[in-house]
Amino acid sequence: MCGGGITPQGFDCSGFIYALHRALDYYIPRDAQDQFANGYPVAPENLAAGDLVFFAREHGTGEIHHVGVYAGNGKMLHAPKPGAAVQLAPLTGKLAPEYVGARRFWQ
Repeated sequence: MCGGGITPQGFDCSGFIYALHRALDYYIPRDAQDQFANGYPVAPENLAAGDLVFFAREHGTGEIHHVGVYAGNGKMLHAPKPGAAVQLAPLTGKLAPEYVGARRFWQ
């Protein structure tokens, strides 16, 4: 599970999202599950750059395991694992079947 890692070895997914928001003076929960439980729900057709996109096990019905930030044009920025570079990836990629929803923490 993506659990808020912010270490010298790098970010995990929710740690990246948490640090990004802190740098912009937005305070959000640190773990992906808690991030998903908060914020304003956003329908897929209303996604805007900066919205958080979440992915869950069991084809989007189980435990939240990944979060990215929507970058626009059907892509997200995400930290795939600690130690790996932050990547720009399509929402239609390998995580697509696990998409569970989006949240907005800014208005």
